[in-house]
Amino acid sequence: MNAKVNKCCQMAIKVFFISFLFIWNLQAENLVKSVNVLPWSDGITHNMYCIIQVPTTLQVSSHSNSRLMWVLPEGAIVEKGELIAEQENFYLENNVRRLKIEISSAISEEEYNYKELHRAQTLKEKSLISDSDLNNKDRLAKQAELAREMLQIQLEETEYRLQHLSHYAPERSEILKAESKLGEYINEGDNIVQLLPTSNKEYKCELPLKVYKESLELKNVSFTASNNSILHLTRRSYSLNRDSQTLFLYLAPENPQRLILDGERLQVSISIGASSLTMIPFDALEVTDKDTHVWKINNDNSIIKIKVKIIKTQKDYFVIQSDLSAGDTLISLGKQGLENGQKVTVSKGRVAL
Repeated sequence: MNAKVNKCCQMAIKVFFISFLFIWNLQAENLVKSVNVLPWSDGITHNMYCIIQVPTTLQVSSHSNSRLMWVLPEGAIVEKGELIAEQENFYLENNVRRLKIEISSAISEEEYNYKELHRAQTLKEKSLISDSDLNNKDRLAKQAELAREMLQIQLEETEYRLQHLSHYAPERSEILKAESKLGEYINEGDNIVQLLPTSNKEYKCELPLKVYKESLELKNVSFTASNNSILHLTRRSYSLNRDSQTLFLYLAPENPQRLILDGERLQVSISIGASSLTMIPFDALEVTDKDTHVWKINNDNSIIKIKVKIIKTQKDYFVIQSDLSAGDTLISLGKQGLENGQKVTVSKGRVAL
């Protein structure tokens, strides 16, 4: 029994002595153990909470002062080009007829004054009329011409208003709100209905500041909706919500697969590309009060300290974000007292116990 105890004690002393010598040699001769950086191809995924919205609503307004004769109710779905509302045309049609009569009269007046001008010019050549009378005839002819042009402009404007007494949907939409009542006399510029387009919907998502920084300001990212449709970024906010420390992303589906409703809440995944992500063994990482870093061994055996950011933990490994690439060599043992530019010797042997 005593012989077995003595043998065990001798073995423990031997292991301790060999380990001590190995560590002492590492420090004395700058001997280090190394590991390789491994690839990480899965990227990093986070969830965002989003709400479906339409970028802008459409407003249908009156072009004239007239009575509302017909309008669709709230909640109705209209296709592009479908009639939404119609206003009374009696007064505008009468205005058009009146203006056409006035224009005919103005044309006659214009022709008469130009004939008088030409007659006065002939008399002037024979010195039978004064310069003052000639100038007056010229003034009257030009005034008649301008009066006819003014009436023509009024006619074009009135015909335009007449054509826009019937209001049609510019695209497939829902009648979101009726703002004028049937039979109501509405003024120019008054709102009649508000439309909500059924297409062109977008996702308004809240992105935490931490994830925004992790994505290197949205570089090499992709977005996937909860229904597996692919989304693309159309715009984003450039200011933070002070309370939640989030910013807004606005996403649009590339190929909408189902009807999404305005106001619907969904989750969207943001995937950060793996180009800046790698895996390193636990023992390659060194954590201090100032930073988290590793020591990279260059081809000439010089070393450089590389700062890293831990993204997630795997079994025996850290997934990190850094300037490292898969295949780079790191120091795993012998990191004490190292400095940038220092050269080390990589030990390829194993300690025999």
